[in-house]
Amino acid sequence: MKILVIIKHWFSLFLGLILFLGAVYFVSGELEQLNIQNSIHAACLGVSYAFFLFLIQGLELKLLLKRRNFLLDTKDTVTLPFSMNLWGHFIPVQGGFFYFLTFIKSKYGVSIFSLTGAYFWLFFLGLSVDGIMGLMLLVQFQAPYVLILFLMGMACSVFVLHALAGIQHFKDIEAGPSWKGKLIQRIQTALEGFSQFKAVDYLRFAGISVLLTALNSLWGWQISKEFDLGIDLAGVFYATVLMRIGLLLKITPGNLGVLQLGSGAVFSALGYSASAGIFISVWQQASMLLVSIPIGLAGTWLNRHQFSWKSLFYTTRP
Repeated sequence: MKILVIIKHWFSLFLGLILFLGAVYFVSGELEQLNIQNSIHAACLGVSYAFFLFLIQGLELKLLLKRRNFLLDTKDTVTLPFSMNLWGHFIPVQGGFFYFLTFIKSKYGVSIFSLTGAYFWLFFLGLSVDGIMGLMLLVQFQAPYVLILFLMGMACSVFVLHALAGIQHFKDIEAGPSWKGKLIQRIQTALEGFSQFKAVDYLRFAGISVLLTALNSLWGWQISKEFDLGIDLAGVFYATVLMRIGLLLKITPGNLGVLQLGSGAVFSALGYSASAGIFISVWQQASMLLVSIPIGLAGTWLNRHQFSWKSLFYTTRP
C-alpha cells in the first residue's frame, strides 16, 4: 500500500512538471522576446506582490484560528502561508491544505475535522465574494449567459453550505461505532465549523477576500502592461475570479501545469490570447514559489520538531 502511495505521489509530481514545461514551451516565443530591464522590474514587483499576498493570508489564518479559540504566534503567522505554498508543490492533491492540517494539529492540538469545516468555510466564502464582485462588475464586461450563471452559482455557494450545516435532521443522526457512524460523526464535526460563524465573521473575512482578489488582479494587470499582452484590468479580474474554482480541484502538486493550462483556457474563453493567460500564470506561480522557497524552508526548519513527515503524508488524510 505504501508503495502505491509513493508511486501516486511521484506520478502526480511528474505530471505537473510535464504540464508546466508544456505551458512554458507554449509561451516560449513571448519569453524569448523579454526585455531584461522590464523583466527585472516585473520580477521585483512580482516578488513584492507575492510577499504581501502571503502576509495577508497569514493574517487570515490567524483570525480563523482565533475564531476557533487558538492563537497563532507571530512567527507562524508570517511563515505558515509560505510553507503551505512550498510543500503544496511536493504533496499531491491539496498538499498545502494537508500541510496546514498536520502542522496545526501537531503544534496546537486542533481537531482536524473541526478545522476542516472552518477552512472550507473560508474557501467557499472567498468563492461567494468573487462571484458577487463579478456580478456587480458585469457592466464593465460583455459576459455570456453561461458566465453569469457560473458567477451566480459562485455567489451562492457559501450560503447554501451554511444552510445545509444548519439542517437539524442531520445533526440528530446518531453516530454508532461502525465505520459509517464514525464517518457521520466526522462530517457532523466538520459541518459544525460552518454553523459557528456569525455575521461579523462574514464581513471580516469577506473584506480580506476582496483585498486578495484585488491584489491578484492588479498583479496580473501589471504583468500585462509590463509585457504588452493587451489584457485590460476587467479581463484579468474575471480570469482571477473564474480561476478560484480551480483551487479546490487540484490534480498535481500546487496545481502545477494545470493552473497554467486552465488560465489559458479561461482567457481564451473571455476573448483574449490563450498564450497571454498562460504567460501571466507562469510568471505569478514562479514568483510565488521563488518567495516561498527561502521563507517556507525557514518556517519548516523552525517547526521541524512539531510533526513527522510520515504524519504529513499519511495521517492527516481524512
